[in-house]
Amino acid sequence: MAEKWVLTVTAQTPTNIAVIKYWGKRDENLILPINDSISVTLDPQHLCTTTSVAVSPAFTHDRMWLNGKEISLSGGRYQNCLRELRARASDVEDEEKGIKIAKKDWEKLHLHIASYNNFPTAAGLASSAAGFACLVFSLAKLMKVKEDHSKLSAIARQGSGSACRSLYGGFVKWIMGKEENGSDSIAVQLADEKHWDDLVIIIAVLSTVLVDIAQHPMIGIYDSVMNIQNLLLASVESFDINIEQQKVTVKGSVQPETVLQTVSKSGKATSFWEAVEAPAAPESKSAETLAALESKPTETPTEPESKHAEAPAELESKPAEAPIEPESKPAETPIEPESKPTEAPEPESKHAEAVGVA
Repeated sequence: MAEKWVLTVTAQTPTNIAVIKYWGKRDENLILPINDSISVTLDPQHLCTTTSVAVSPAFTHDRMWLNGKEISLSGGRYQNCLRELRARASDVEDEEKGIKIAKKDWEKLHLHIASYNNFPTAAGLASSAAGFACLVFSLAKLMKVKEDHSKLSAIARQGSGSACRSLYGGFVKWIMGKEENGSDSIAVQLADEKHWDDLVIIIAVLSTVLVDIAQHPMIGIYDSVMNIQNLLLASVESFDINIEQQKVTVKGSVQPETVLQTVSKSGKATSFWEAVEAPAAPESKSAETLAALESKPTETPTEPESKHAEAPAELESKPAEAPIEPESKPAETPIEPESKPTEAPEPESKHAEAVGVA
């Protein structure tokens, strides 16, 4: 196997805006929702991710650049996608360049990925959906993965839930599925991009400044409550948020220790939580749990709109808005001049309180 060759593929994938959202997950790791959802795919000329992926025996480790800045690929979501794709890779041969990659070689070959969004990132426009969809789509082309869009959507879902819907154009449904392994939690197209051709969605970009939502207490409180409500859906009747005190009152037929365990499973620390006995209440009344929850970033529920469009496409030539190279060029860049994209697209409970500071 030659040591200087580089094989690349470039693709574009549009983002999507939910018409019917999914409101929580039954499995955080596999990103399995508790309800079906429907979205409309946007026009890639206005809102899309362009991703170039490259493989070479000269690369020493997997690397990725997003909008010109190198980011880590060590996160579980990236690793889940890479693992699933490498397991499905096929033999690849390019006679013109003298490149031959056996299926087993993909486990030891490293990848360079350059991704660029032509719209504000982390601004509520589902940039992660477009990003992971494009990552999975382009790598599937590079590795000659023999799976249809529906099967690929199950892989993209493990990166970002709504990413599965960006692999189709028009109106798309994400089926929640019932299998524990998520094999039936996939996206299917309900109607193509021509179904509602005069639909226009307007997005006004007021600022491109990136805000660190991790510093906003309301975001963390809302996210923690949603974790509890999703996991204890049958028991939680309602909840009240006090922004000033950063406290949440959860009402329902549920014991305080159950809430604490649920919060712990959601990734919250519980070492400082103390159960406080409250005056006994009639059995018919529901239990009440009071919790002060630490802030944690979450996605904003409101998503803007735009014109629906076609499914992702592998580009015939380098796009006008190609991925931006990092300021300090890495030793091994993901794309070399000789490596242009080569392929075309295609109750009972007692009254109690638990007070906590996490």
